[in-house]
Amino acid sequence: MDMMFTSAEMTAARKAAASNPFADLSEREISGYSLGREVLRICAGDFEKSTFEREVTTAAYKQRPAEHDYRMRGNRIIVPPQVLARAMATSPGAKGGYLVNVETRSVLDALRPLSVVLSAGAVVVPGLTTSAVFPRQTGSPTMTWQAADGTTTNATDPTYGEASFTPRTAVGVVVGSRQLLTQSPALIDATLMPDLVRTAATTTDAAVIQGAGGAAPLGILNTPGVGTQSGTTLGVVGLLAMQRVVAAANGLATPGGYRYITTPTVAELLSQRATLGTGTQPVWQGPLGLGSVLGVPAFSTANTPTATMVGGDFSRVLIGEFFGGLEIEVSPNYNFNGNQFAIRAMLTIDVAVAHPSAFVVAASIT
Repeated sequence: MDMMFTSAEMTAARKAAASNPFADLSEREISGYSLGREVLRICAGDFEKSTFEREVTTAAYKQRPAEHDYRMRGNRIIVPPQVLARAMATSPGAKGGYLVNVETRSVLDALRPLSVVLSAGAVVVPGLTTSAVFPRQTGSPTMTWQAADGTTTNATDPTYGEASFTPRTAVGVVVGSRQLLTQSPALIDATLMPDLVRTAATTTDAAVIQGAGGAAPLGILNTPGVGTQSGTTLGVVGLLAMQRVVAAANGLATPGGYRYITTPTVAELLSQRATLGTGTQPVWQGPLGLGSVLGVPAFSTANTPTATMVGGDFSRVLIGEFFGGLEIEVSPNYNFNGNQFAIRAMLTIDVAVAHPSAFVVAASIT
């Protein structure tokens, strides 16, 4: 039987997460935080200098378990999620402006406006510091109608399985000019920070949709028990069948929880394919990035495999976030002769598909 999380189990998972070392940062501290200034300090070899950014990193490292090799190192920086949200808040609308005045508790909260899986409803479990296992319900109790007083009702017990998160780290490396860093460290905050946020968002999307497992999380497409639908001349009939399969399996957490995610090419194809009956209404309506299909919100992203569409209730996906911040490691002399430094960004998450039958995949769409 497919597994699903109850609200009580989600609450227990969040309570099991470590306390957030960034929770008490003031607006002044968030606005004054400078990744560029901290990178410059590390490149200059000034490891004894006390800075606010270094204090934040030290506090974050104190939350980490000693048995893992996550010790505080002089060339590492933990960027608070509120700072990542600030990096996107200067852009209007979907590019980041929606983050203004929104509580940001985790890195993935900061990514939400830029990530299709998070926008589609994937649930974040923040603040994990080590591998976590917690119970999830695999079967529900039943109720029967009582015919008359004294009628015996058979007792049923819920059954439980386990959900687990294991730290899985995605790494990206960026090379920059030390001369430019010295002249204008603010450029790191103005240009590199937003790029890191966008890259982390697309990496999360790829992991949830098509993660292969092993070093990477196991995504929806590779999870056993996910339904399939023929993609040949995909149209109204096939798209409705995808919804029916999920609804029939009790895969929807709420009646209106269904979403579609596909590629921009498939979105374009469906926008030129008419619905049933008379008229000229296209199957895909609205912009290709965020539109609707048969009244259901639909997203497109290049992080979906070619000619593929995933339909389902994305609140049935949990994303475990470890350590509460984006980790940066600085290599001051990456290219000594070229006077360059390097920044390695690390995002540590894992994915659990709680209810595989909440999803249907159409592949080889024509």
